[in-house]
Amino acid sequence: MGLGEVSIQAHVSTASHNAYEVMRWRYGVSQKQLMELAPVLFAIVAGHALKVPEQDAEHAREAHRLGLSYPLSPEHHIHEQASERRKCFGLKPKDPMRDHPQNLFCEAVRRLSSHIGDYVDTQWFVGAEPQDAPTAAGYIPDIDLLEKITGGDWRLVEAIVKGRIRLSKCRDEVFQNGKSFDNDDKFLQAFAVAVRQERDKQIEEQRKAGLKKLDAWRAFYAERHPDMAQEYDDLVAQHCHEEQWYPKHYTDDDRVQSWIDPFKEDRHINENSLPEYQQRKAAAEEKDNGAKTLTLVFPHEDPVYRRFEELKRHRSQLKKQFEEVWA
Repeated sequence: MGLGEVSIQAHVSTASHNAYEVMRWRYGVSQKQLMELAPVLFAIVAGHALKVPEQDAEHAREAHRLGLSYPLSPEHHIHEQASERRKCFGLKPKDPMRDHPQNLFCEAVRRLSSHIGDYVDTQWFVGAEPQDAPTAAGYIPDIDLLEKITGGDWRLVEAIVKGRIRLSKCRDEVFQNGKSFDNDDKFLQAFAVAVRQERDKQIEEQRKAGLKKLDAWRAFYAERHPDMAQEYDDLVAQHCHEEQWYPKHYTDDDRVQSWIDPFKEDRHINENSLPEYQQRKAAAEEKDNGAKTLTLVFPHEDPVYRRFEELKRHRSQLKKQFEEVWA
């Protein structure tokens, strides 16, 4: 450690650690060099974050001048307050049920990244709630390199950038026993195999542990609330989609995480099985047929749906108690 230097020790997420690795491979920079630059880069993004409300207002004014519509979000005043107070991560809403403000820093990351879409991607960027600092989770820092080290398997790319796989561990496995490679292509092929094997191994181990935890949880709950436990099981059997059915908005990683952690009890109501909802939906369609009306009917209004949500909330409350015992 040279003159004028201090030692910094910090634990970072696996996603951030992987991003360090990718930057080292791509640009030849060390973690120390990245840490030296971190305050500069943070200040740049923070400054852009504070400019987000002003940019939105300018776009609205320009659209109005051109006779176009560019409505500001209902939370624009919250964003302006955050900017005025130099809160680069935004402000939490006073009424979370009504207002949903942005994390200005995360929005700035997305906007800045949109200008260099050939190199980076924010499609899986996890971000953070207002007032919270984000991590690198979900951010793709180098599209080309991650495609190469995964053999073009975007399921593995998502797992890497979300920290499901530790790149440095895969690298060590590739070079174990002093193994070397004649060219980069052979190395990348071997690395892609190591990444895939590591992910498959993790999925198998975590699924096994998850099933064990689920069995313990079901016994824990049934012992304390046998009637509600049976009612929940009956509703799942009669009104839920089969296991491994997921909504369309789930990413590949979302599906994997649900599969390896059955303790989450990520089950979804099959709307076609809700008798009252289907009756009301049919009546509404008949009523609106040929008329200039649109009657809205929602599945969450069905008594079966509401009861299922009540049971889920009750189970969620007891899961906290179970977690303490399980730990």
